[in-house]
Amino acid sequence: MDAGIDAVKRAGADLGIIVDTDVDRSGIVDSMGNPINSNRFIALMAAITLRDHPGTTIVTDSVTSNGLTDFIASLGGKHFRYKRGYRNVINKGVELNAAGEDCQLMMETSGHGALRENRRVRPFPRLLYLDDGAYLAVKAVIELVNLRLGGCDITSGGCDLTALLRGLKEPVEGAEFRIKIKDPDFKPVAAKVLQEFNAWVQSGAGGRPEYRVYGFGVSWLF
Repeated sequence: MDAGIDAVKRAGADLGIIVDTDVDRSGIVDSMGNPINSNRFIALMAAITLRDHPGTTIVTDSVTSNGLTDFIASLGGKHFRYKRGYRNVINKGVELNAAGEDCQLMMETSGHGALRENRRVRPFPRLLYLDDGAYLAVKAVIELVNLRLGGCDITSGGCDLTALLRGLKEPVEGAEFRIKIKDPDFKPVAAKVLQEFNAWVQSGAGGRPEYRVYGFGVSWLF
């Protein structure tokens, strides 16, 4: 992401698009060099999707922020947090649609994502929602073009995609830690760690009552 931000600033570009080598993940950089990835990219795609599909459900992985949940709700959508793994997220969307609940966007903080509109019917017997970073990036490009053709107010910063994210509450700072479990039978070890951590928080977190646990008992803890 840092290389993309630097390239946008040096070129004076209107937009930067960052993809991985097989283009199933993507991220965006606006003209001011602001990164739009992780929660911000999901929020951007949610804003675009909910305009066309009011009230739809948006499935994400478990580590998305409470600010994102509030943002989606403010636009009239429903946020469905699910366990990590882009296939898990997309398959949950397929499952919800099959059960009759409209789900148009399934996206992970890693940049993986699928839209219900971007699907293949054949040769598969049922719809397959494509994990397609390029498609998400093109949706962002179209949104920027429409924004500028619509006479946006450049003096207020309204001509960048970040203008769509003004209602997104974000932490002043944040960090993600990945703990490597050396035991080859890692699942029961991880489950025990989560159970003990949850118990520690519920007992007062060593005098830190501001600590909170969300989602314990549904395959994830936040």
